[in-house]
Amino acid sequence: MKVLKNSVFLSALICLAFGFLSGCWKSKSRKNTNGLAGGKIKVSQNDMAFSVEEFKKEPGEEVTFDFINDLEDEKLRFYLLKDGEDPVVVQHIKAQQGGVPKEYFLYESLDVEPGQEIKVTFKAPLKEGVYSFVGVGRTPRESLVGRLVVAKKVEVPAKGNTEEELADDSI
Repeated sequence: MKVLKNSVFLSALICLAFGFLSGCWKSKSRKNTNGLAGGKIKVSQNDMAFSVEEFKKEPGEEVTFDFINDLEDEKLRFYLLKDGEDPVVVQHIKAQQGGVPKEYFLYESLDVEPGQEIKVTFKAPLKEGVYSFVGVGRTPRESLVGRLVVAKKVEVPAKGNTEEELADDSI
């Protein structure tokens, strides 16, 4: 039984080591889902994806971050799309028409040249929901899609301060 446990442990260790060394197992620590990592969203040549795939804000809250384009040969624009707009469709419209019509987005940045960064600032939508954001260049890149979750913070009453306990005079 001890030999079986050791061989299972050794097999798991070898699989983890192989995955790590081959690059198949990537750390997700760079993908921030609770906020903007250091106030930055970066697109790198290696990943071809946003450094932040999702972040959360309250309705009407100001959103500010540095948008960094580390692509070698393509300028990008950052768009926050209207509720329900398909980010892939928007990227294809940009590629075909050379621009994105205003009816598709809530915010549009200036062009960010390769190796450059700009400060992006806008107010989160007042309507709660999930809004897509995209990085759009001359060619559609389905990997350059993220989500802004707009929701009110839920306040959890501290123990001993629930509405029922506050209404109960016997406590």
